[in-house]
Amino acid sequence: MYLLRSTLTAITLSILFLATAKAQVSRYFSPSDEIIFSWGNLALTNSYKLENPKAEITGHPVRFTCFLHAGRNYNIDLNKHLGFFSGLGLRNVGVITNEILPVVEGSTEYFDVKIVRRTYSLGVPLAIKAGMLEKESFFYAGGEIEWAFAYKEKFWESHNRKGTKHKYSEFTGNQVKPFLPSVMVGFQFKNGANLKFKYYLTDFLNHNYKGRSFGTKKVVSDLTRYKESRMLYIALSWPFDPKEITKKEEKSEFASFVK
Repeated sequence: MYLLRSTLTAITLSILFLATAKAQVSRYFSPSDEIIFSWGNLALTNSYKLENPKAEITGHPVRFTCFLHAGRNYNIDLNKHLGFFSGLGLRNVGVITNEILPVVEGSTEYFDVKIVRRTYSLGVPLAIKAGMLEKESFFYAGGEIEWAFAYKEKFWESHNRKGTKHKYSEFTGNQVKPFLPSVMVGFQFKNGANLKFKYYLTDFLNHNYKGRSFGTKKVVSDLTRYKESRMLYIALSWPFDPKEITKKEEKSEFASFVK
């Protein structure tokens, strides 16, 4: 949280300082739809490991999702090389784990399980960008706060999605932290593609949540067994049309010529 506050404070102060300079300010909207590749870093508590010595997290597979991600960013370019943006975005983010768990806590019998946990969230970013803004080629960095409001969990009693699938969903449940702060860096390429890296500053899951059985005796959704549940993702998007970028460059070159 301290890193996020420091980042947002620095961005805000930079914006206020630069806004006082004489410049031709440009304002416009851009879409913030994304294709997301996310993964987690989960770890079991020492006490859980002592009670269940064969329990372990064997993998954190990458989770790919392109639905439903939608949003709009409001861009303010202070000049040709510096600007910032904010906006509102809807995202589907989550983690996958392959685990070996006891049938019941303290049991000598274990089973394999693949667990997918995700939430829909509404996020408000704030970032500063620098580069060749007229050509839509720039670097950006900032932070975001997201409200998690729609949780879903599903699991298979295997590591390859074979067998019966158990699933459960809940609106504004207690399984994940309600607010998820993050920091991000990215690059907007001239061809229209955008590459972003985001790291969440707090645990994704609520480690005080005891869990439910999904109608089975195996309580895989007991989140008290985790001491860490960090999440990060890489996102690809195409917020700008390359043809529009070319038109924008030609217009800028013509304006410079007639001057």
